[in-house]
Amino acid sequence: MAIEEYSRWSRKFEDWLMAFAFASWKSLKNGYEHGDKSGEMLTSADEINSFVAEQKCIALLFQSVCEDIKSLIDYKNAKDLWKKLEKKCIGSEEIKKNRMKLLRKEFDMFGCLKNESVFKMIERFGHLKLELARHDIRYSEEDLIDKLFDSLPDEMD
Repeated sequence: MAIEEYSRWSRKFEDWLMAFAFASWKSLKNGYEHGDKSGEMLTSADEINSFVAEQKCIALLFQSVCEDIKSLIDYKNAKDLWKKLEKKCIGSEEIKKNRMKLLRKEFDMFGCLKNESVFKMIERFGHLKLELARHDIRYSEEDLIDKLFDSLPDEMD
């Protein structure tokens, strides 16, 4: 997972974890509270199962995230790692708000660039549409189609 893929990836990761490693998903949501990270002092079956679920969750997260992202994060447990990944990839509320404003403005100003082929313009529009969806910015199908058709170059261009 790269930073720009976080929104889509996080939902898929959580769904997968819930379906195939439910105890690890619970660890991700609730955190690991037994304290002993090494697990050597754990004796009861419940403590050991909880510890294994926690370690499995952390291992799966580390396997899924680029090295440059995870190397910058210090964490206490899987829940803490999950929250810090979100903050690292998405940013603060102010950054999210500014990013959404920028995407709306980009949509409003979208048009065909000078010497750009229709194919490239449609490709760029598809990328913009994906970014809007990733940030939960919704436009009606009619608005999307109108914007695309209004952006097509005139036959004189």
